[in-house]
Amino acid sequence: DGGHWENLGLVELLRRGCTEIYCFDASRDAVDTFFTIGEAVSLARTELRVEIDIDPEVLEPDEKTKKRSTIDHVVARFRYLQQGIEGRLVFAKAAITQDAPWDVKAYAERDPVFPTHSVVDQLYTDQRFEAYRALGHHTAQRAMKTMARVTEDSVGDSLRQAWNRLF
Repeated sequence: DGGHWENLGLVELLRRGCTEIYCFDASRDAVDTFFTIGEAVSLARTELRVEIDIDPEVLEPDEKTKKRSTIDHVVARFRYLQQGIEGRLVFAKAAITQDAPWDVKAYAERDPVFPTHSVVDQLYTDQRFEAYRALGHHTAQRAMKTMARVTEDSVGDSLRQAWNRLF
C-alpha cells in the first residue's frame, strides 16, 4: 500500500516493473467516481513514464438502480515507455453486481453507505465485515476468470499467428 503517496499501491507495483497487476480499489470513492485510479494513472505517467490505457467509467452503476453495476472490473493495458515493455492491469472496484451473493445485496439494501465506508471506523460489525469479505471474494473470482480468458485468448492469438507464419 502506497497510502502516503497513492492509495492503490499501483504506482509501487509499476515502479518494480510488474507486467501483470491486479488492483482492487476499496477506497472511499463513490461507486460512480474514479478519483483514486485517476490519481494513480497520473502519477504513473509523470513519475515513471508508464502510460495506462484504461476506461474505468464502464464500471459505473446502472442508471436505474444507482447502486448495482453491470461489471466490477476492467482489463487495461499499460506500457513502460522507456523500455517499450507492455503489461496488463485488472482494475476492480468494490461494486455490487447483479450476480453478487444475495446476502451482500441484502446488506447493501440495509446499509446505504456500503460498499464505501470510511476506514476511520474499523470496528465493523460481523455483518458488515462479512459483506465486505464476500463482496471482495466475489469480485476477485470474477477478475481472475476474466484474466484467465484474456490470457487464453492472447496465447491462442499468438499460436494462430505462429501457425500462419509457418504454413
